[in-house]
Amino acid sequence: MSVSDEHDVLLLNSDTEVADGWLERIHRTAYSSPDIGTVTPFSNNATICSYPAFCQDNMLPDEFTVESLDPLFAEANSGVVIDIPTAVGFCMYIRREVLRKIGLFDVERFGKGYGEENDFCCRASAAGYRNVLAADVFVWHKGNVSFGDSHNERKQKCLETLQQLHPAYIPNVHRHIQADPAREARLRVDFLRWQKRSLPRILFVTHDRGGGTEQHCRELAGLA
Repeated sequence: MSVSDEHDVLLLNSDTEVADGWLERIHRTAYSSPDIGTVTPFSNNATICSYPAFCQDNMLPDEFTVESLDPLFAEANSGVVIDIPTAVGFCMYIRREVLRKIGLFDVERFGKGYGEENDFCCRASAAGYRNVLAADVFVWHKGNVSFGDSHNERKQKCLETLQQLHPAYIPNVHRHIQADPAREARLRVDFLRWQKRSLPRILFVTHDRGGGTEQHCRELAGLA
């Protein structure tokens, strides 16, 4: 980030895979509003930006690759921007004006790998910038690789430091998780995935009062 004082910065982990057009869409999101400071895409392993299951480490959906899944995000959520309390460091776009205003990552307190991006995002928010999710981009992330096996201990230490520096950070994250504002964006991709499948679609109309019929229908749906 300190090599150039002119350009924006994109931080991308070594354990990621991207598809065509991903960077252009992230850049477009970053400049869709003057108060956007950081941008994070969807990923299979990105806590509050995870897909298909929210706040979980996911495998890629069956029969999909990054190259085939990312275009579904681009189609289902074109231009959709969702506010998040913090960027996720595996893939983080930062506008240069934010770096000029609040400075670089605090490596003296956090080192490299955990917590420094959360602290940066808290400082960016305090300076009037937004941290957002680019809902039309998907980047695959293996996770817990770039910095080895000591991540649990380091994560705990950084959380303690974050709590001291930014007491509102963890409550803000909990409120975001409870609200889950990206749910509709994930569902749109789910729906598009089903539309793209070649399997026949069958509508079952039943009741919700229990019994063998309902159970049988649920079992059939589970096989789809």
